[in-house]
Amino acid sequence: MILGISGTNSSGKDTVAKYIEEKGFFHISLSDILRREMEKQNIEINRDNMIIFSNKFGLKHGAEILAKMALEQYQDKNKLVISSIRKSAEVDFLHSRPDFKLLFVDVPVKIRYVRMKKRAREDENILSFEDFKILQEKEMNGTNSQNLSYCQGLADYQIDNSGSLPDLFTKIDDILG
Repeated sequence: MILGISGTNSSGKDTVAKYIEEKGFFHISLSDILRREMEKQNIEINRDNMIIFSNKFGLKHGAEILAKMALEQYQDKNKLVISSIRKSAEVDFLHSRPDFKLLFVDVPVKIRYVRMKKRAREDENILSFEDFKILQEKEMNGTNSQNLSYCQGLADYQIDNSGSLPDLFTKIDDILG
C-alpha cells in the first residue's frame, strides 16, 4: 500500500505522515527529495527557491519527476507514505498505481495561520494573514505549478484536522483500517 499526503499549508501534513510512519510505513517527502537536489547545486533552500527549482526540474525531467524518484528509491517498501504532493502530474502518476490512495489534509485558514506562526519557520514568520491567504490562493489554483485544488479533487480521503491530535489519529486509524 502506498499512501500519499497532500494538503494546505500548515494543515498538519507532517503530523499525519509521522503518525502513519509510526504505524509501520516508510516515509518519504517529495520536498526532501527536492531539497537534496537543490543542495547538489548549491541553491539556497527557501520556499520561493523551492518553487522555482521545482518548476525548472519538472520542465527538464517531467512534472511527475519527484514522485517517480520517490518510488524508484523505495520500490522495495510494501508500506510507503509519500508526503508533500502538490502537483497534478504527481497525483496522476501515483494514481496510475492500483495500490495508491491519496489523503488531503485541510483546516480553516485562520487556524492554519495561527499554526504557521507558532511553528515559526524562518521563511514563513514574516507573513501577514493577507499574505498567507494570497499564498494559499496561488497554491490552490495552479500558480507556480502547484495545484492543491486538483489534488484535493482527486483525494481518496479528506481529513479535516481542525480538532485535537487524538481526533486526527482516530481519523487516520479509520483510513488504515
